Amino acid sequence: MLSHQLTLSIRSAGSHIEMSKMSEDIMPLPHFLLMIAAVIMAAALTIWATLSAGVPLVALALIALTGAAVLHLSMRDHEG
Repeated sequence: MLSHQLTLSIRSAGSHIEMSKMSEDIMPLPHFLLMIAAVIMAAALTIWATLSAGVPLVALALIALTGAAVLHLSMRDHEG
């Protein structure tokens, strides 16, 4: 009887540890929404600033695509 109770308490403690570790990995919803809003605002500010400076939208698109390609190619694993 005592060994059964001990096993039960160890199992429930283990699941508590797993649940607390899992909750640390999850970003709270308000932080996630604020991060999305900040990215959208930064993109809008960037587009507004470049268009106000007289840079054509096509040039801005080419700069963004070039930057994305350079970042993609620099992140590749060169082993193999």
